Amino acid sequence: MPKRGRQDGGDDEQSARKSKRVQQNKEEEIRKKEEELRKKEEELRKKEEELRKKEEELRNDKTKAMLKRHVDGENKEYWEDVLKDLADQEKKLEKEREELRKEKKEEELRKKEEELRNDKTKAMLKRHVDGENKEYWEDVLKDLADQEKKLEKEREELRKGWKGLPERENHIAWKEITRNRDAGGYMEERKFFCLDGTFWDQKSSGQERQRVLYCRECFKEQWDFIKERVCEAGCLGWILGPPGTGKSTTTMSFIQSLSMEEGWMVMCVRLWKWSSVQVLQVDGGVLRIAELPRNGAEDMLRRVLREWSRSKKKYLVSLDGYQESSPLVDDSDNPPLPPPAFTIPSPPI
Repeated sequence: MPKRGRQDGGDDEQSARKSKRVQQNKEEEIRKKEEELRKKEEELRKKEEELRKKEEELRNDKTKAMLKRHVDGENKEYWEDVLKDLADQEKKLEKEREELRKEKKEEELRKKEEELRNDKTKAMLKRHVDGENKEYWEDVLKDLADQEKKLEKEREELRKGWKGLPERENHIAWKEITRNRDAGGYMEERKFFCLDGTFWDQKSSGQERQRVLYCRECFKEQWDFIKERVCEAGCLGWILGPPGTGKSTTTMSFIQSLSMEEGWMVMCVRLWKWSSVQVLQVDGGVLRIAELPRNGAEDMLRRVLREWSRSKKKYLVSLDGYQESSPLVDDSDNPPLPPPAFTIPSPPI
């Protein structure tokens, strides 16, 4: 009998040593995970600091550009473009800030979940080792199970909260201006064309909202080209020529005229070297304007055109400001400009 007692005692001692090893391994695993969490927190802190520096630099650049625009009157338009470009950068930083905020919330929740798992593991080990207080540890585990359910709910709410973010980012905010449809069009036996000034300057009002164009022969030829070779033939057309020869104003006047016809939808996409992409869309008597960030403008426009394609109406889209060397368009794989093309010669000196 004594021999058997020693055997039982040896089994208990071996079981205790095994439990201790399991506990030590679990504790080591917990320490490693806690260290990973600390490293992740440090990484997020560095990202936060870098983003803060970028935002500070952007604010400084914006202040300098505003001062330059105020002082340097001759180059006012240049500084306007610089400010528009800085506004685009500001939007990008806002997006970065939003992504970082999401990452931090995700990490905070992951940390809570990890701490809960660790507490659960410790409680299960204690329940196994501390037989006398087994009921107490059972209650602790029930409480941890309740906390786990709360975290699952928090995780689901976080997932729902971020689900609509891409849609919000891709949403196009249109500004609408009511147009006087009777104010535009040909005048004095088609010698002049009255262009609604809001196509150029959305802040204009009254008489400033009208721009009178003299209908030169080149004006009429370009109109005929767009009407016959592009709209009626359903083709892509290119209007080429040096700056200041009336390419944009003539095209805009045609768009204004076409927008008044039944069965047509028109849009003008204006590209700027330093700024966002401006989109003008005419819907009946309403001019709709939107500023799109250069990064993402293409996808947004594709969505608009897909919606248009569901309509039975015809539509004309003008891309104003495109150049073969434009930084906004990667044309390295594009073939030379295809016909039909309308070329405006340089004016005589």
